[in-house]
Amino acid sequence: MYELARRLSLRGTRVSVWIWGRPLFTLSFFKSNRWRLGRIVKDAFRYYRRRKEIPFGLHETLYIDGNCVAVYPEVINGNPLGTNRVARWILFYPGQLSKLPAYEPTDDFFHWSATYRNELVPKHSCRLRLPLLQLHLYRNLGLPRSDEALVLVRKGRKRPLNMHPPNAIAIDGRSHEELCRLFNTSKFLFSYDAYTAYLTYAAVCGCVPVVLPIEGVSETDWLPDPEDRLGVAYGVDRVGFARETRALLIERLKRYESEASEDIENFLLVFSSKKYNPQAEWAGNETLSSN
Repeated sequence: MYELARRLSLRGTRVSVWIWGRPLFTLSFFKSNRWRLGRIVKDAFRYYRRRKEIPFGLHETLYIDGNCVAVYPEVINGNPLGTNRVARWILFYPGQLSKLPAYEPTDDFFHWSATYRNELVPKHSCRLRLPLLQLHLYRNLGLPRSDEALVLVRKGRKRPLNMHPPNAIAIDGRSHEELCRLFNTSKFLFSYDAYTAYLTYAAVCGCVPVVLPIEGVSETDWLPDPEDRLGVAYGVDRVGFARETRALLIERLKRYESEASEDIENFLLVFSSKKYNPQAEWAGNETLSSN
């Protein structure tokens, strides 16, 4: 979300960031939280610890203008900002990282990948795919590699965690600098999280990312689009495929930059074509900004 806000700002659009957890004393906010007072208090505490982390010179939303456009990731239920215009950016399968959210038929939908569309997302949703935010921090340093393996859990924490090598180094919570070094000195990354940017980061550094297969989910079920599987092994028996297609993954990442400019122009066009005020402010939510 931060990267979208940054790119919109560079195009001269006024952008504010609403950090999830900042209480809004409005009916729309409490309806979106389904009156879960405990969750509201917990999120508010989290917000006051993180409010200084907004990057790129963006500023926080302090006043909500109903005429602005609210851009929500798929986990947000309803319209907590109470704006007249809502854009849903589908970054993962709706309902998998949160309770099943409620969307309105008047919302405009955009998707990171068509794979993530389910019954809540209309088939006419538009693509909005940006280059990975932290990709510039990862590169192949040409360092000697040891036989040590790495293991990543993240969104796979509810799975049985017994499929990786017992001596694998846990990398959850490490800094990008540490991860770049580990990806450059290790041969394999075993991941319980089947949908994470760290698979791409590892591949860029020359480490083979191996997704530990989900029970009952085939490779084509995991990612139906073959291009989305480039450079990644779905199970140890696909390590050869990951190595053979790494160069194609690098080429695809280079294409993302030109595609991103096209996607953002289309993103803005969707609203201008509805005769919306082009000077209206865009309000984003930062919940999934580090995925």
